[in-house]
Amino acid sequence: MATDWSKYEAYSMVQKKKEVIPDTQLGKAIAKALATIDAKEKAGKMKPANAAAYRARVNGLKPLIGKDEDAGLLQAAQIIGGINRSL
Repeated sequence: MATDWSKYEAYSMVQKKKEVIPDTQLGKAIAKALATIDAKEKAGKMKPANAAAYRARVNGLKPLIGKDEDAGLLQAAQIIGGINRSL
């Protein structure tokens, strides 16, 4: 039986920091990709291992925010397309 520890997170002495993604075009695309991954995983349409792999690819685009937005947007679009095609 797996225990859902997320409901106790608010009472923990060690709080997880919510990462703030800048409000740029690439930042919005990254946030959308992460939200899509979370939704598909919670709905049971994506395996946790696949979700972790996609999250790693999306998080790899964060250093491009504010620097090379065009290339990052192209990569984000390709990743989002891959997420939508995945079963």
